[in-house]
Amino acid sequence: MSNREDDLDRELRAHPELEAEELRDADAARRSFGNVARTKENVRDEWGFMWIERMSRDFTYALRQMRRSPGFSAVAMGTLAVGLGAIVAMFCIVNGDLLVALGASAAEVRRLILLQGMMPVMMGLAAGSFASVLLAKLIASQLYGIAPNDLLTISMVAIVLLVVAVSACWFPARRAARIDPLTALRFE
Repeated sequence: MSNREDDLDRELRAHPELEAEELRDADAARRSFGNVARTKENVRDEWGFMWIERMSRDFTYALRQMRRSPGFSAVAMGTLAVGLGAIVAMFCIVNGDLLVALGASAAEVRRLILLQGMMPVMMGLAAGSFASVLLAKLIASQLYGIAPNDLLTISMVAIVLLVVAVSACWFPARRAARIDPLTALRFE
């Protein structure tokens, strides 16, 4: 056990003992102090590193749930990924052709397409994450086996969608950077 754990145990033993001396009733002192295990848990939460343990538990739970219903997980993430990828790719292709036709260099085309393609995606991810936290109580009855405001699930979905969006921007940007400006003008 660490020094902090030892100090916590000593403090949690000493406090009810002092209270019992003062009240002259050990049972009343224990009742007034409350649940020792809950107090320990609350103190550990305040120490600041409990979120790492909680995230690892949530991650393993999410993986178990995905293994339990892999079809649903794959269909849900696939649908989101295909829809987002198609929209972002079309946006990037059109912008890339326009930038090339206007005479932008290959590096500028890649940078501008990635920047312009990712800006709405990042705003959408931020708004969606914020809305999911705010509307968690409304959808709680529709969820099975997962908390409505599960940070791990929200972040994993955001990471997958972000990877899809980056690849949906990068490949059209790379293609647009290789297009000859005269060819782009001919098709515009």
